[in-house]
Amino acid sequence: MERKRKTRDKWISAVLSILLPGTGHMYLGFIGLGLGIMCALFVNIALIVALVVLGIYIVFPISIALVTFFGLMIPVIYFYGIFDALQKVEKKYASSELFASDAVLHSPTDRDSEWPDEVYDTRYSEGSHWAGIALMALGVVLLINFLLPNPVLDWLFRHFQTLFAVLLLLSGVWLIWQQLRRGRGDRI
Repeated sequence: MERKRKTRDKWISAVLSILLPGTGHMYLGFIGLGLGIMCALFVNIALIVALVVLGIYIVFPISIALVTFFGLMIPVIYFYGIFDALQKVEKKYASSELFASDAVLHSPTDRDSEWPDEVYDTRYSEGSHWAGIALMALGVVLLINFLLPNPVLDWLFRHFQTLFAVLLLLSGVWLIWQQLRRGRGDRI
């Protein structure tokens, strides 16, 4: 019975992920991960459209490179959604088989039990932190676009490479400073 259910869940999640990446995860109960994959796909497509429409205002080679990059990310997100949904089915039923075969029943919240660490998969709760940062950065970029007058934006686009180089230099200085502050200065 368990094997039949596993096969059915695998097929349904695969078909849903093929139709729209992220829906297979939602079917399996990974709502946040499914929404994240869906949002990544839709934001990627929206960025491509925005870059094509606004490509005149951005330095032309940069807009071509960004459209190419985001265009190549679509199949990556698409196939990641499919394969990860299939892996989630395997993990879901592998962990349930482990629990069913365990002679002594432990509480799932008991961290001192003998269950493997794969059961306590907390990677995706940390991913929401980065998704929040990405959404905030996108909001700042949109606010700058709407609030700054066109001459300021033209200046930013003309000096983008210089500003990016300064940003990289400041990031490097900040990383070295953080390392020295923590007492790891001997590793530099």
